[in-house]
Amino acid sequence: MSRDLSQPRLRRQAKSVRETLSMRIIIVAVLLTVCMEAQSQEINKEVPPVPSQTEGVDKTKRNPGNQKAASKNQPTTINLNVSGNLQLKSEETKSKTDAESSKWTDPLSVFTGLLVAVTAGLIGIGWIQWRETRNTAKRQLRAYLAVYPGFLLEQDERNKLIFEARPIVKNTGQTPAYEISFQGITRVLPIPLPPNFNFSLVPHPNPSVATLGSQQDNTMFPATEKLYTTNELIDILLLNKVALYTYGTVTYEDTFGETRHTEYCYFFAWGSKGIPMWMLTNQHQKAT
Repeated sequence: MSRDLSQPRLRRQAKSVRETLSMRIIIVAVLLTVCMEAQSQEINKEVPPVPSQTEGVDKTKRNPGNQKAASKNQPTTINLNVSGNLQLKSEETKSKTDAESSKWTDPLSVFTGLLVAVTAGLIGIGWIQWRETRNTAKRQLRAYLAVYPGFLLEQDERNKLIFEARPIVKNTGQTPAYEISFQGITRVLPIPLPPNFNFSLVPHPNPSVATLGSQQDNTMFPATEKLYTTNELIDILLLNKVALYTYGTVTYEDTFGETRHTEYCYFFAWGSKGIPMWMLTNQHQKAT
């Protein structure tokens, strides 16, 4: 039932993201069209004809009286190279250089460049917002499994009944958790635990698999190491350098298809009334 309730919310968020991306794509298309139109108008501009150097020389030869006037109207640029030779730079080369420099100082070219930069920025911002929205939806809607104390059946030597710890796993998230399995054990270990204690367990060849909806829980049945002797029981009850622990790892898959893990580790202490209490340890408590 919880899965059905979460689906409309996921669809609404997906629809909102699609609409936002569609609007950004339309804006980018319009901006690119304007840029292409501006570039085509810039290319189609007519460049005024520039008289060549040869024509100026011919006119000077035909009309020697006007030689000085022609020289004043069409000055040439004189450059001195490394070897000391003189180079004449034609007016045609100068015109091309002026055209290239004006291309980058033209207001329309500057506006086009700015438009492209702004468009690229909008695309980047849109992608970042989409990614953050997706990650936020995952964090808010995904399943979270927690393991908390259940009850403990104490050992009965007369009837050959061993300790049986029964921790409870609960889904505190908004969507179901799938393919739930766990590995766990109840056993006597030193107190406190060594800093680098190895909590790994041998996987069961045929583990049980379950699904938990939002806010649903289930009881786990980890195995117990053995039936303890009377002397061992006294040490366990008095916490004489040892304690009875139950620990393990729960593995599951959330609604987004990602594999998650929840670790747990408790030890038991008996109070003045002889009732066992579940005590948290400072190790093996991580969750993903």
